[in-house]
Amino acid sequence: MSTLRKKILQAWAGKSGDRTFLSILSGISFFYSAGVSIRNFFYDTGIFKVRRLGCPVISIGNITAGGTGKTPTAIMVAGLLQQHGFKPAVLSRGYGGTRKGINVVSDGRSILSNPEEAGDEPFLIARTLANVPVVTNPDRFAAGALALATLGIDIIVLDDGFQHRPLYRDINIALLDSERPFGNGCLIPRGSLRERPAALARADLIILTRSGPAAGESEQRLKGAFPGRAVMRARHEAACVVQVGSGDIHPLSFIAGKKIAAFCGIAQPGSFRELILKAGGDIVFFQEYEDHQKYGLADVNYLREQAGRAAAQSIITTEKDSIKLEKMDFPGLFALRIAVKVENPEFPEWLLSRLAK
Repeated sequence: MSTLRKKILQAWAGKSGDRTFLSILSGISFFYSAGVSIRNFFYDTGIFKVRRLGCPVISIGNITAGGTGKTPTAIMVAGLLQQHGFKPAVLSRGYGGTRKGINVVSDGRSILSNPEEAGDEPFLIARTLANVPVVTNPDRFAAGALALATLGIDIIVLDDGFQHRPLYRDINIALLDSERPFGNGCLIPRGSLRERPAALARADLIILTRSGPAAGESEQRLKGAFPGRAVMRARHEAACVVQVGSGDIHPLSFIAGKKIAAFCGIAQPGSFRELILKAGGDIVFFQEYEDHQKYGLADVNYLREQAGRAAAQSIITTEKDSIKLEKMDFPGLFALRIAVKVENPEFPEWLLSRLAK
């Protein structure tokens, strides 16, 4: 992790005592906030135009920088739509992917791009949802128009689409971490907020992810602040363990009672750690990397060495990380498949009823 990023994350967590650095971040945040406010004003007043596609659009997003479970939620929503007879496609910006322009990561039959070209999250969506097309492009309208014209779909799910206002959406779902829904209350880069909490007025549904003891209080505050908006809870669950390379699937009991060496490059590494512990794993080594970490041979050698020193019986990472390691010499690597489950039983009916309007 770079020194600058580490200092920024310390500021977000309230652990920085460098007043000069905090003042600089606050100054940048002021101009960032002004830019966001002006942009939203232009969209709210119709100065900036919003375009519609010829099918329903469901957006999954958040108002903070990373870590709320957008991609697992997009996978869950697309899977639910499939179960009810829809033919969804998932559109993503393609963050981290090298291929420019419109990239059909999957046409719903075959995966057509590798993780480097597609970006790790779009590739993960394509591999998890074998029959769902996945298309990336910063211009989601162009990506959606191509999907509609060529891929036989009838509904679109936007992964990380809350701030992508040029495309009209029929359902706007915003995710918040139940424990720190607004981070430290400051906008980027002084805090993790992409927009001020008032932006949640654009949401049709607010989902508190990683639901725990703090979720009840947060839920009541949100219902009071945004009357008429549905508020639900969701939790992250470990679904199974996948052997990297072969794709063999093991139940969670595979972890129970074992000494585990674990590593990840995600926005909320603590959540991954907790899921391993909940499954009964004994973590003897844990390495955190920067979100969207690009692994090299030196990383692999280091991880294998540390796992050996700790006498680990298994090495486990996230699926998001594992897809970048499949072509490297890393025998005995496993990935924990993580899913999002909405706790409110009325969620499917709520979603389908909104689409029927």
